[in-house]
Amino acid sequence: RYLEVKTTTGDENEPFYMSEGEFSFMMYCLENGLRYELHRVYRINDPKRTGVRIYTAQELMKTFDFLGHSYLVRRHA
Repeated sequence: RYLEVKTTTGDENEPFYMSEGEFSFMMYCLENGLRYELHRVYRINDPKRTGVRIYTAQELMKTFDFLGHSYLVRRHA
């Protein structure tokens, strides 16, 4: 089983970032029948209300939109 953990001080529905490498690995797991889970830990600054929601790769693909958000910018060679 492969685990990714994403934390937020916000609530369970707060958007989060996933790097291209993380996304690619999740897709690799999906395509190769490997167990991948994303553990979403929310309200981390409030011990009385902290929670965890676990998503499989299949659930992530059905539940979320994955939007490109960043580029690597470097000087020309």
